[in-house]
Amino acid sequence: MPSQDVPLAELDPVIHAQARLRVMAVLSTLTVGDKITFPALKDILGMTAGNLSVHLRKLEDADYIGVTKTHQGRTPVTFVALTARGRLAFDDYTASLRLLLDSATSGELTAHRDDKGS
Repeated sequence: MPSQDVPLAELDPVIHAQARLRVMAVLSTLTVGDKITFPALKDILGMTAGNLSVHLRKLEDADYIGVTKTHQGRTPVTFVALTARGRLAFDDYTASLRLLLDSATSGELTAHRDDKGS
């Protein structure tokens, strides 16, 4: 049983939303300095453009991703990449999640029941 003095790590609520976690997982596979186009990211995730845009905005507001809008010829192109802060935040998130899961599987976490046994 964990010590009452040692709280479990908090999971970053910006990353924890399922869609944003999926975005961060895909972007974390890119090499530092690499970027992906918005349509490629949308296709990999199977998300609509509008839904992906909303989640990218949240991640951008937290400085976890960088969004660069440019042109290739006359065609507008949007690139997305993790920032250094985003990579660190994702690493911290996954470490916290592993710690939580390891604690649960090792029996360090216990469920408390009320007097009725429910």
